[in-house]
Amino acid sequence: MRKANRGFSLVEMLVVVAIILIMVTGSISIMSVFMRGQGIKQAGRIIQGQFMNARQKATSEKTVYFLVFDTQKNVMRLYRDVDPDGPTAPKTYDRVLVLVGADADAQEGDEHPLPKNIEFACNHAGWGSKSLTSTPPYNVLGSSFYITFYPDGTCVLPIVEKAYDPDGTSTGTTQADLVLVQAGQTSRLFLDIGPSVGKIRKQAFRTQ
Repeated sequence: MRKANRGFSLVEMLVVVAIILIMVTGSISIMSVFMRGQGIKQAGRIIQGQFMNARQKATSEKTVYFLVFDTQKNVMRLYRDVDPDGPTAPKTYDRVLVLVGADADAQEGDEHPLPKNIEFACNHAGWGSKSLTSTPPYNVLGSSFYITFYPDGTCVLPIVEKAYDPDGTSTGTTQADLVLVQAGQTSRLFLDIGPSVGKIRKQAFRTQ
């Protein structure tokens, strides 16, 4: 006689369910490690892309461009200089962005936002007085700053270039030319800007 088929026992089903749960939990842990900091790293790529765009426009059009960082809305805007002096004006800090009046500079394209919950965190005076904490308020003044790109491929920061030290090993404190933070987390992205080449030279992701 053919033996009747019997189903799984309760114990066997519980073992299978337990194995599935272990596999799912492990997968979530692995994915969380992989996804950690992806938003802030994406923000770094967005900023790097805007640097390349501003530098390319300045060199190809032989015109000064301003890349504006809005620390209140956490967006970037690009402006083309329409100053009557043109690109032959001396490259000094008096070459300023003009937003109103007959000589107002022209905005190029739309504004470019950072990913959700990512903020500019600039920790010294010329950069908007933002703190390097990952909890509100990120900035007291809500001001903006800009970087000027010249036809020769260089750029000018709003303040003297800072030492690139994302781990604080040589300066005693973590610092860089530009720092991004992620709201509610301790993730930070440190960006090193090269004024002589008009580019972002290095990036470092850190969690504390």
